[in-house]
Amino acid sequence: MYVDILFSQSSPSIEFNEYQNALYIGNDAHPYLVLVKTNNITGECEVHPETRYIVELAFYGSSVTKVTIPGSVVGMGKNVFEDCASLTEVVFGEGFTAISEGAFDGCTSLSTVTFPSTLVSIGKSAFNGCTSLKSISLPDSLTTMGDNAFTGCSSLTSVKLSNSLTAIPFQAFATCNALTSISIPGSVKVIGDHAFSNCVKLKNVTIDEGVVTIDRYAFASCESIVKLTVPSTVTTVGEGAFTYCTRLEDIDISNASTLGAKAFYYCSNLTAITLGDELERIEDNCFARSGLLSITIPDSVKHIGKQAFDFCRYLKKVNMGKGVEYIGSYAFMDAAVETIVLPISLKETGSSIFSSSKIEKIYIEADEIPEGWASDWCGKSSAELILGYGKEN
Repeated sequence: MYVDILFSQSSPSIEFNEYQNALYIGNDAHPYLVLVKTNNITGECEVHPETRYIVELAFYGSSVTKVTIPGSVVGMGKNVFEDCASLTEVVFGEGFTAISEGAFDGCTSLSTVTFPSTLVSIGKSAFNGCTSLKSISLPDSLTTMGDNAFTGCSSLTSVKLSNSLTAIPFQAFATCNALTSISIPGSVKVIGDHAFSNCVKLKNVTIDEGVVTIDRYAFASCESIVKLTVPSTVTTVGEGAFTYCTRLEDIDISNASTLGAKAFYYCSNLTAITLGDELERIEDNCFARSGLLSITIPDSVKHIGKQAFDFCRYLKKVNMGKGVEYIGSYAFMDAAVETIVLPISLKETGSSIFSSSKIEKIYIEADEIPEGWASDWCGKSSAELILGYGKEN
């Protein structure tokens, strides 16, 4: 890219020039077009106001403490400031639009970043491991952000997201251990894989109407979340989305049509949840080891996966939907449920559905055990079976 910038200028001659201990390539008319590398910079550095491009690794490992990047810069190579351990402050000038991949990766002293109102994109791993960064305010001009953009920013307590951001990507804020609250605007359609995983102090989460997908492990191990309001626009809750959210007590996902495996696995304080009539499948281990006291399974649900309610030791009441066609192996193993009604729609089961549970009576709407039920569907349970339940004599 920088070669194109050089040769697109009116003067064809190329020359090397120095400015504030940095080496530039330019021409007669514009001597500081491309910043190539730095020469043992210490202290503050201002990139020349005519510079259009900064080359990959240009500041790598330098001792610069503050850098000002003008709006004239239209491009940056990868990892420009990687491992600049003394860098504490970055100021971007108005007009600047794109922060490159790995730009400040591993800048462990970086505590202050001033973003311009013209910023459009932040690249993959741009601020990964910036462990001193305390707060960020992303301008509303920002539309895209790369994977791992702020992963491991362990001092980050305050984040203001752009109202134009369309997705929060893979591990964007994962392991930001000091982050306590986040407000996700409705412009975001997807909260991506592991986006906030292991944010152990994250307690207050606001998700605006407009978000459609909470993806795989998005809030996994966010052990401080107690309550969460999921907007009506959310239709997909991915695999492990809230797994190990051990303080989560109550959540309404009544508009979700997709609920992934282990979505609420080990949510040990989750006592109540609202499922909606769009849901067709409860996947494997979905609520295993949760603290549910009761569950109403909508008539729309056709599939209950393996170990879906395994080890739910407080789950005493299950209102089984009329449309369930399959219940997987060990679905209610070690659960506290004492009685249950299995609907006539149930055509197939796995083995040991009620293994080690407290089940005493099983009401079966069918007149006889269907052929599709596993031979050991009840496991070693000694529960009383009542066939033809609900029929008039």
